[in-house]
Order: sequence, then structure tokens, then C-alpha cells
Amino acid sequence: MNKEQIKTLLTRIEEIVETALRMEEKYTNEIEAAAGEQRVSLRNFLHYLALGHHNIRDIQDQLSSAGISSLKNAQLHTLENLHAAQQILHALLHTSCKPRGQEPITLSQASEKLKQNTEALLGQADKDRHTRIMVTFSSSMAHDYQEVKALMQAGMNVARINCAKDDEEAWDKMIRNIKKAEKETGRPCQILMDLAGPKIRTGEIKPGPRQIKIKVTRDIYGKAHFPLTVAVIFDKQGEETDADIVIPVRAQELPPLKPGDHICFRDARDSNRTLQVAEVLDNGFLATTSKNAYLETGMTLRFERITNGQKDIVAQHPVAPVPQKEQYIYLQKGDKLILHARQEPGEPPLYDNQGKVTRCAHIAISLPEVIRHVQQGHKVLFDDGKIEAIVAAKRQDELELHITYAKNERRHLKADKGINFPESDLDTKGLTEKDLKDLDFVAKHAHVVNLSFVQSKDDVLLLQEELKKRNASQIGVMLKIETTEAVHQLPWILMAAMRTYPIGVMIARGDLAVEIGWVELARYQEEIQWMCRAAHIPDVWATQVLEGMAKKGLPKRSEVTDAARSQRAACVMLNKGDYIIDAIRILDNILRQVEDLQYRSSHLLQDLPL
Repeated sequence: MNKEQIKTLLTRIEEIVETALRMEEKYTNEIEAAAGEQRVSLRNFLHYLALGHHNIRDIQDQLSSAGISSLKNAQLHTLENLHAAQQILHALLHTSCKPRGQEPITLSQASEKLKQNTEALLGQADKDRHTRIMVTFSSSMAHDYQEVKALMQAGMNVARINCAKDDEEAWDKMIRNIKKAEKETGRPCQILMDLAGPKIRTGEIKPGPRQIKIKVTRDIYGKAHFPLTVAVIFDKQGEETDADIVIPVRAQELPPLKPGDHICFRDARDSNRTLQVAEVLDNGFLATTSKNAYLETGMTLRFERITNGQKDIVAQHPVAPVPQKEQYIYLQKGDKLILHARQEPGEPPLYDNQGKVTRCAHIAISLPEVIRHVQQGHKVLFDDGKIEAIVAAKRQDELELHITYAKNERRHLKADKGINFPESDLDTKGLTEKDLKDLDFVAKHAHVVNLSFVQSKDDVLLLQEELKKRNASQIGVMLKIETTEAVHQLPWILMAAMRTYPIGVMIARGDLAVEIGWVELARYQEEIQWMCRAAHIPDVWATQVLEGMAKKGLPKRSEVTDAARSQRAACVMLNKGDYIIDAIRILDNILRQVEDLQYRSSHLLQDLPL
């Protein structure tokens, strides 16, 4: 660069510094309102926002070509980075300058600050792994202590208890198991409790018949692959068994059957069916069948003893009450669905003898008041975007939806599935009545409270006020960013949150992707992480991390790449699944390797193996 180019570049950087100082002055009240531990971080955050007000790409290119810091990693210490660039450019001009404003935070101070904030919120990190692992608890964790202990031994640092599920009794048992496992394993574990928030879900669906379905899988020739094992249990419906199907029987005395004898019945389709006894149990029988059958409550079972080929009915007992089947509403492109405010169970469509729909499928919405904010033509998404619809008509208390997309061409819609209105301003801010009730428990038992569906600084201020009422201002606050509005309001949300300490941000990528679209998600999650670094706030990388591994025992390649990328966050959240222990171990291994690789690439490049 020649002298004039250096002068021009210096002038532009000085303009950025001036913007940063004006930004700090503009938000003096917010800085003074911030908790003492947060003020220096809030000033740096404001400097970073000021940097974002300028188009600095060409400045970065010129600085980089001159061998000067390009401001690329200036989030942690923005003003110091700008001052350093100023001083170098002045030195090239053989002039000098005195930095203006308060002495800014240095890179080492900012790094230490972020580390302290992370420890205050999420607890101590593991040796050789700075990124924490958070695990969402399933209902079974209230009763299965060994599973909780195994989670901690595998590498869990934070336990997430979702207040949208279970109740206080179950939460208390989960927490007791965590504390017991802490003592036995010597590993600390933070407890995060997730307020449900104004989550909009589908209502109940009218249950199906009380029916047990025996379905045999067959090959292309119609031959059963293998007989199904059926357990006929007497007065012990909850008895554990390896059988494929369990039929409860309303009787206490066991009929005198032996292997080879029969249990016969006429099923719900008026078909004669026979089960062959394979083994006698203490409380029933194991039997096999190669035919489909449908059994209902009260249906009579005949227990037949076979002697020299002759059948002898030794007992007849009815099928005990069986649970009603959960119903689904199957939807495909072109179908119609009524979403209504009235809280009555939903139902699949009804058809006449010619296959014509006589009554549309319908289902309730958990927050009826949002219907008035939705307009004709708006998009509606169900179950994390697996089903998409458009509002074809709006009536006083219901929306007529036309299905425009269903994953795998035909998708079933269940009760209690999420509903998103990405094009509608729903005005669903604040804490719900359930949140306020749950907060009484959370304030006494959790280290961190997770504020779901935060959309503005007012939501944050309200939570702070409610925590203060409960003498729980010291509890950590996690802000769950999962809507477009939250992303747009994030600077003001963070400034309000920094009135307390410690705080964090959870990037809820599932709901956020549904709201803004998968294409935009990559950019938004980067911007959220940058803002968090600038404010020295720990962030949580959440939703669908190693989901295939946790649920099916085998990760996808894209999931492994995503897990490796999550190492940049302060914490990674895994959701529950049958293979969650294996998922934690794999994630722990990935995070350690990537962390080591990043350290080697920045400090020990000469030792990289070829």
C-alpha cells in the first residue's frame, strides 16, 4: 500500500472506532444496569455491534494483504483489535496516536472472561474437553438410577429436564438420581430446567378402539417370515416379557395347559384364530401364531387341552381391559384439515360408501387465541415442518388448511406435535400460567432456568422479575432462541439479560429452522454465535446433534460433521434415545479430537503427521 492508501484505510478505521465509542455512550443506561460481572462484556458487545454497522470487507482485504489483523476474529476484543490496527497503520506513516475511550478488554482477558462465565453457568469442563455435553432427560430417568449414572460416566455435564413433560414428582426423582450419581461417580452435573413457554401444539386425538393387533410379517409369497410370540398373562398386565404381543386375561387361576395345547378365539373380524402354547409361565403362557388377528376387551378366550388329538375346553376367560389405541390423522398433499379453537379431540376424516369425505379431518390447537392472528394465505407447519399447509379459509374459531406438503408423500399427524406459523405475528410473549407455577419448583432445585420462545427484552425482564420474587436471582438464565423475532431482537435481548449473572444462549436449531427455513439457518446460527462471543456469553448448540446415533444406534456422516462443528460452542445438547449412552461416548470422542486438532493447527503445526 502507498501512503495515500494507508491514510484512507486509517481514516475508515478511525470512523469505526468513533462509531463504537458513540454506541457505548448511547447505551450508558444499559451498561449501568448490567450486573457488575457483565459491564466490561456489554461494552465489548456494543463495540462489536458498531463494527457491524460498517461494510468492512474491503478494509479486511487491505489489512490482510498488508499483513495486519483483518478483524476476522475480533468478536472477543473488538476495540483492542481496532486500536492495534490503528497503531500499526500510524507506525507505517511514522505518526502516533493515543487510543480514545476506556481501556478495552484484551484478548487474554476476554478469553478468561468467557471461560469464567461458562463455568459459572454450565459448571466445570472435563479434562481435555472444554465443550460441555448436555443431555435431555426422558421420563425413565425418574425411575432408572443406573441409566442416570451411566449418562454421567459416559461424559454428561449438564442434565436438561423439560418442564413440558412429566410433573414435579418425576422431576424431583430425576434430581435425586443426579445428586446420588454425583456422589458415586465424583462427577459434577449442572441441572437445567426448561420452561415449556407458549409452545403451540396439536390437541388430543380421539382414541381408537380398545384393541390388540397381532400382525405377522410375510415374504413376497405371503408366507410368514417367522411366527409371532404372544404372551397370555393373567391379571398382570405390566409383567415384563420378551413376547411380541401381550394379551391380558381377567382371571387369577391358570388353566392346566402344557406346550402344544391351544388358546382359541373368534377375533374382531369374525375369524377363528388359534394360538399354540410354547411355554408355561408362572402367570400365563407363551404361545405362537402365524396369522393376523384383532382382539378387543371382553372377547372370550378358550383354553383347549389336546389329548390324543382330541380337544377338551378346560377354561374360558375374557380378555382384560386393554388401552385404547392412539389414533393418527394421515395427511398427504391436497388433503383438507380443520384447525380449531374448541378443545375437543381431533378425528380422522369420515368417508361414505363411495369413498367421498363426509367430514373433514379436524384437530384442536393448544393456544386457541393465536387463531385470530393468522390470516388467509399464511403458511402453517406441523411436526417440525414434516407437514406443510396453507390457510385456505378463516372462520371465527377455526382455520381451514389445505395440505401442500407431507414428508414421504403421506405423513401421520399425532397429538401434542408442534405447530409453527412463520408468516404470522402471534403475540405469544411472556410466561404462561404453567411457566409461573413450574418456576416455583425450578427456583428451588435447578442451577439454570431455560426461557423458551423468548422474543423480546420484555420476556427476559419478566423472568428476572419473577426470579427476584422467588429470591432466586442467583440462578443461571439460558435464553432459547427459536424464532425469527428472537433473532432480530437478539441485541436487545442480550443487553436485558446481562442485568443478571450468569447467562447463556441456546440455539434451538429445530424450531428456528422451521421458522426461517433451512437455507437461512446456517447464516443465523453463525451470527448468533458471533454475538454470544462478543458478549462473552456461553452458547449451546442444540437439536438433532447425532440424532441418528441416539435413536437408531448409527450416525449419519452429516451428523458426525455437524457434531465436529459444534465444538466451537460452549455446550452441545443431545436428545434422548435408546442409544443415548453410545451417542455421548461418540460425541465426547469427537469433541476431544477436534479440540486437539484445533490446538495443533494453531500452535503445533510443525508436528502434524503426514
